Amino acid sequence: MIPSTQADVRMIAAAVDVARRGRPRSKEREREILAAALHALVTEGFDAMTIEGVAAAAGAGKATVYRRWHNKIDLVIDAIREQVALRADIVDTGDIGADMRSFLTKLQCDLLGPNGALLATFMAERLRHPSLAQAFEEQYVSQKRAQLRRLVRRAVARGDLPADSDIDLLAGIGPALMIYEFVQRAGRLPRDLPDRIVRQFFE
Repeated sequence: MIPSTQADVRMIAAAVDVARRGRPRSKEREREILAAALHALVTEGFDAMTIEGVAAAAGAGKATVYRRWHNKIDLVIDAIREQVALRADIVDTGDIGADMRSFLTKLQCDLLGPNGALLATFMAERLRHPSLAQAFEEQYVSQKRAQLRRLVRRAVARGDLPADSDIDLLAGIGPALMIYEFVQRAGRLPRDLPDRIVRQFFE
């Protein structure tokens, strides 16, 4: 769910699992701030949003935000990761086709789900702000890329992929094609796209 009003910010922050109840207030406050940051990103854009505005929307002091995040780049990246990015896990079962299909299907669900508009906004902002793109690369994308490289490298070692495979290219081709199609089709994706990518490159 993308927060569209201050009431939504409060609602998202309050929607905490029972397991989270009883944790320090600082955790609840952090979720309120991250929800407010997403609201600001979608409704105002990265340029216009401010730490002060996010703090006010979350009912927090500016100093509280700055104690946790040094700048709005770090704040936005944490908010994106909290909302969607960590759900597309990469699992190595020893079957490169099945593992890639699983990962790309999860990525597709994120792109087509309720957070699709949020992801589209973030992708557009990354293109306009190299510093935001670089920070996201360092803090999130590089980790996923390293996991995908290991997946491909092991498949090559098993003989499931040709010995002369371009590991870097194969590691990045799936997510790159998914995101390209998502942007080109204005937020839509063919349902069979993960299968088509896997059949073309990994089977």
